Amino acid sequence: MSRPGPSSVTAAGKMPVHMGSGQSQQQAYATLTPYIRRLVATGFDIPGILHGFFGDDWVAGIGPLHEAERRNYLFAAKSDNWLRVKANYDMDGEQMVPFLKPLQNVSEKEIISAETSWSEWLAMQDWMLGPRAPIEVEEGEARSQEPGFRVKRERR
Repeated sequence: MSRPGPSSVTAAGKMPVHMGSGQSQQQAYATLTPYIRRLVATGFDIPGILHGFFGDDWVAGIGPLHEAERRNYLFAAKSDNWLRVKANYDMDGEQMVPFLKPLQNVSEKEIISAETSWSEWLAMQDWMLGPRAPIEVEEGEARSQEPGFRVKRERR
């Protein structure tokens, strides 16, 4: 069985955890995603802090993951209320995010990118809405409709 290459490990947001000399020779991996999510949600995802945690090459290493988590945080805030967003950012084992802060240092480019992605998400959802919605005919209703019209009826 081959070990994952560095590119797949980096893409998954995982960092190798080196075992001590008396332990197994296998490398274990720890995902960085929950930590980056918490830094974003609490407003501590500033370059100085990211550099302190992840080193000089943090942009090359976790930059794409950081960017994705910032976009996910924008989406979470747009799609649900504060309490549910906070619940989604709390971790297992009763490790709760102490507070949520609005996204910090947002650039116009980042907002436009998020808006574009959000619009693509809504377009995907629309496959099941509007003229492409499944036709639901309640018992007893006639199935004849004028060609070209599809009407979805709410159940009573």
